[in-house]
Amino acid sequence: MHRLQLVLLSALALLSTGCEPRDEASTRTPVAAGYPRTVELGSGATFSVPDRPKRIVCATTTAVDYALSLVEPNRIAAVCSQAFQSSLLTLRVVDEPSLRDRFDQFDRFVVESALRSDPDLILCSAFSNPSTVETLRRTRIPLLQLVEPATIDGCFGHLKALGRVLDVSARAEDLVSDLRRRIDALEAENPGGGRTAMFFSGSGVEGWGSGRGTLQHDALGRLGLVNAIADQVGPCAIHLEDLLQADPDFLIIPRSPDGSPSLTREGLNDERLRGLKAIPDHVLEIDDALFQTTSHRVVEACEEIARGLR
Repeated sequence: MHRLQLVLLSALALLSTGCEPRDEASTRTPVAAGYPRTVELGSGATFSVPDRPKRIVCATTTAVDYALSLVEPNRIAAVCSQAFQSSLLTLRVVDEPSLRDRFDQFDRFVVESALRSDPDLILCSAFSNPSTVETLRRTRIPLLQLVEPATIDGCFGHLKALGRVLDVSARAEDLVSDLRRRIDALEAENPGGGRTAMFFSGSGVEGWGSGRGTLQHDALGRLGLVNAIADQVGPCAIHLEDLLQADPDFLIIPRSPDGSPSLTREGLNDERLRGLKAIPDHVLEIDDALFQTTSHRVVEACEEIARGLR
């Protein structure tokens, strides 16, 4: 069929239904005030969103912590299933059981699971699968990779930037002010008093710790503690000889969600560790979600550690 015939048929169809052609702008859904907007991130990079996000996908527990602290649950469309074990959502579900069925859930962050809930913003990690991230970026859906902060101030920066992205700047500022007041109070108290400590999680005498350049390292400093493995950088493997050499005054380990002895706690019963200063009376167990957090909930972790130091 010739192009002219197609045009004529289209015009006849419009006339037969009594409709007039409308321009694209007249059918476009209006965007929220202040959008599109571009937000400067803590890294100095910028991030743009075309409209106020209302269907957020949180691909990590850290993303869930940030989002659930800033917006109402009805603006979150989907979360990773791990969020129900180790994020702020774990606590919220206790008070609001209906939240368990409120969100779409996925075990793996892949393209299909991310798009299933028709998102208008995806929050994931800087360590998310590059292939998944690249494919999702091609859909033009705004995708923000949250860089793991090395300091508590970095967490506050994430909160403020996300506050602007999500159009809840006032709420973000209030939250940061409260968190800053609490961490400042801990610094002034100085419960660590210059003693040494280290984060340790593992099975037996082998595991992982947090050297300098990590959020946990900064947390120890804020409490007046000296990181016993500050000679190592980043998340690091810990072996028997490392534990014996560090010999911290305090060992900070994760507590099992169900209250049973954790693998880490059981591993500290090894005879070879009997001479450590921290064993048995200075082993501080904190909530597993707080032990591994890379969000602003690190302030809660500091408060829990401080209670054990007093």
